[in-house]
Amino acid sequence: MRSRQIAAAALVLPLLVGVTTAEAATKKKKRPPPPPPVCHLVVDGKDDAKGTGTSMDGQNEPTLDILGADIASNATTLNVVFRMAAVEATPTTAPVGRGWDLSFTVKGQSLVVRSYVSPSATKWADGNGTGKVDAAKNEVRVMVPIAKLSTPFKPGDKITEIRASSWRYVMNDMFGKVDHGDAVKPYLAGQRSCIAVGTV
Repeated sequence: MRSRQIAAAALVLPLLVGVTTAEAATKKKKRPPPPPPVCHLVVDGKDDAKGTGTSMDGQNEPTLDILGADIASNATTLNVVFRMAAVEATPTTAPVGRGWDLSFTVKGQSLVVRSYVSPSATKWADGNGTGKVDAAKNEVRVMVPIAKLSTPFKPGDKITEIRASSWRYVMNDMFGKVDHGDAVKPYLAGQRSCIAVGTV
């Protein structure tokens, strides 16, 4: 009887070891790495900030020359960064103010996040957000609560038709688009980005 038990154990044990080894191998499988952060959604050429609001081009305005832009969001906040040629330079053709728009489409609605800086007033995201002109990095950064947008969105919503634009600010209004750049692909709200969310 004992010999039969030993023989049975000899047959079953390798099977049990095999199951245990397979389970261990399954547990050791690494999760796939997260997708790389989205970066450089908008890329635009240099020295092309010559728009005047008419059919005629003017001289290039480095302080309004958009080189690129990115957006990033989480469940509550949208961040935008405009990369400029020279934000620290004194504007030669926009002495009374400069403005930046980020326009996009989400949930079938067109939105514009508008900011401007002038000697008399500064407004970020239509007065709903905060922002910063970073001369060291040649960036203009804007942050706005998603709930303050005309069409709030949530993580997973697709944001398309992204455009970054720069304007002269004259007489309390944007006047004469100077430069713009369009995104090469959409952005999925909440997707990891190369810019930080929740701070300017």
